[in-house]
Amino acid sequence: GKVIVSGDSAGGHLALELARRSVATASSPIVGSVAICPWLDLTLSSHAWRENWLWDLLSKRWVRSGAQAWVSKRVASGVAPGEAMVASSPALLQEKDLASLLPDSVMMVAGQQDRLRDDAIAFAAKAPKGSVTLHMVDDGIMGTHDAMIFSSTEKIDMAFEEVALFCKRRFSGRSSSDQGTVCHLPSACKV
Repeated sequence: GKVIVSGDSAGGHLALELARRSVATASSPIVGSVAICPWLDLTLSSHAWRENWLWDLLSKRWVRSGAQAWVSKRVASGVAPGEAMVASSPALLQEKDLASLLPDSVMMVAGQQDRLRDDAIAFAAKAPKGSVTLHMVDDGIMGTHDAMIFSSTEKIDMAFEEVALFCKRRFSGRSSSDQGTVCHLPSACKV
């Protein structure tokens, strides 16, 4: 059978990592990955962390402690903490490195007011053309980190309808370029 791996926040990072590891396996059943509000920059250095502090309740101290735990094995093996953070951040990878890490197709949903917004934008901008579909939800407070998981508005519903369409097309064997979906990047987004 075919599998699409999915995750939210750090789980979005894990879903992409699982899909990446399966790419090397020719018989992998993974045909795509869905990441909702993905956490892809463990350095917490993006503009959205400063811009969305008033909107988003995601705590920088809490997320930083999670990042330190995430890279603890690399640090224990002698890698400098800063280097380990960058190496563990898909949003910070170079385009040439990112191309070899992706499954055939990735769908991302992020909120305009999410403190992790720029993680998804940077990842999508560096990915090979046609491999990542990014849907930005610009819905005020409903566009904050994980608010989309617990709420239903017209804009949020539209984003998840796109996720459903993405999954349907991936299960039917159609490629990312067949999707017909577009990257919804408001002009306020900075890559």
